Amino acid sequence: MQRFGDIPWTHLKPYMSVTVLQCSGDDPALGFGTVVRLLKKPRRHRPASTLRTVGEAELDAAADDVIPGIGRLTDLQIDQLFGQVTLQGSPPGWSLPGSGYTDVTHELTLVLRRGDLIAVRAEKSVAERLQRQLDKPPRPPLRRLPTNVLEAAFLQGAAKNIWLRSVQRRSSLRPYSKALGGTDLGVALDPVEDSSFAWGAARSEMLEDPGLLYLKGKVGVTAGKSQIWFKDSTDFHHYLLTVGEILRVSSEILADPGVFSAFPGLAQEVTDPAEISGAYEVIPIHPDELPEATNGGDEVAAAAELLQDAVLEVREGATGTRFTLDVGLDGASSGRLAASLNRIDDRFVLDIGFDRTAPQPLPAAKQVFDALNTGDMLEVHFGSGHKYSSGKVWKQNFSPIPFSGWLWEDFDGYRITREKPAGVEGAQAIHDAIHRNGDDSLFAWIVDYCSEGWLLCDDSSGEAADFFHLDTENLLRIFHVKASSNDSPRRGVKVTDYEVVVSQALKNLMYLDRRQLIGRLSRPSLADPASWIDGDRVHDKGAGFLEQLEAAGAQGRTEVVIVQPNLSRGL
Repeated sequence: MQRFGDIPWTHLKPYMSVTVLQCSGDDPALGFGTVVRLLKKPRRHRPASTLRTVGEAELDAAADDVIPGIGRLTDLQIDQLFGQVTLQGSPPGWSLPGSGYTDVTHELTLVLRRGDLIAVRAEKSVAERLQRQLDKPPRPPLRRLPTNVLEAAFLQGAAKNIWLRSVQRRSSLRPYSKALGGTDLGVALDPVEDSSFAWGAARSEMLEDPGLLYLKGKVGVTAGKSQIWFKDSTDFHHYLLTVGEILRVSSEILADPGVFSAFPGLAQEVTDPAEISGAYEVIPIHPDELPEATNGGDEVAAAAELLQDAVLEVREGATGTRFTLDVGLDGASSGRLAASLNRIDDRFVLDIGFDRTAPQPLPAAKQVFDALNTGDMLEVHFGSGHKYSSGKVWKQNFSPIPFSGWLWEDFDGYRITREKPAGVEGAQAIHDAIHRNGDDSLFAWIVDYCSEGWLLCDDSSGEAADFFHLDTENLLRIFHVKASSNDSPRRGVKVTDYEVVVSQALKNLMYLDRRQLIGRLSRPSLADPASWIDGDRVHDKGAGFLEQLEAAGAQGRTEVVIVQPNLSRGL
């Protein structure tokens, strides 16, 4: 079906940034039509601005439609495709009304459906408007992808960039947000210093997968918006194939999401409202933190400005996810609002209305009420340790655990200056060589030391520890190994080496939580990670260890063991 002018498909090369939505109803085609309808809704008219559609097309595989110059939708494994090009004219930001200057831009909107997943590509203003419409009642039959699905699908490789926001109360003594870069931030994040931050966006290297032909390299994810961003496409055919892989990978993870967490040391997202209780403070979103598309004096920005100086005081006695607010302007309370945080489909929604048990509100309270209901304008802090923000609830769930206990062990027959097998390179080759062909490294010592029970090596890039050992009494030991700087009987204390291995152990204390450890080990990065049962090597990708760990549940103790033989008992 063609309307307006044709879409110049073969001349398109869009940047690879899409919002991925899942149809929640039984009819994906209906969900597709809903998205198209929401995107085509008339926009707010701005003075001296013009907007008109210059190209539009909607194609359907059920009708055996063909993308001119590219091919059939069925051959591309696409069920439906919508495209629209609009021409917008508006005065430059640096000119006054009536100047006669007009900036003219073309905007491209694309909607692509594959199965029950829909990918949307739109300019910032259109994309932000769609995000708001997804949460307006009555909510459309669409939902964003859960955070854990986005993590498992696109963030399993080394993290290169991450954007963090604190879940603690704001304070001038600590940062409220962070933007970090590095070679592998999943390893570099500090589980103590960074445990009070939740990730909002991240960019990671995709793991090598022979099934992925186009989705290679660094892929970014913005969790709250269910947005995946990649890189520029070479042409529209390449764009369709890449987006198709994004949807395929997302669909596969949705079918079996597992319990993988890309950044387990950070504050974790909470989905069960039963965990949340005792609201004690609300903070309005600052105008500078609004999405770029809402800046410029529209109603959302105006509401944010009003709320900065409004009275917003949580009353005592809040229970569960319900609480009441005294609200007003100019430092005086003018009425009372009732709020409730509810879980709806893929996110939390903060419902705010007038408290019917309170006296009649004054006009100032009505102004605050209208501002709060303009959008998602509040962050809420709860006594249970949770924070609500932008449809998500987070909790800092990390508690530092002190190290205690020294053991003096005999390393006779092993080279304490050699951590891993000698003469091999690469993670898989190291795993293959452990405790074989005369290996006398500290890794071989671990195998002999843990000759009973289940032992698994995790040595690799982004490792959680060097070894994990589970005995028949359900004692889980997490080993971090660091070779000695020298083997002289007169060697002294090596503070630097000890600090390195202790820092590694501290950064991975979250794996004291067996649930998180199971999630970390259930997707091994190697084809054949080294593992043993009662001292005999097995080739099961650690399945025996994981099976025993899952069977043990929360039973038994967990210990962190640092092996660093630079310090001898005689010193």
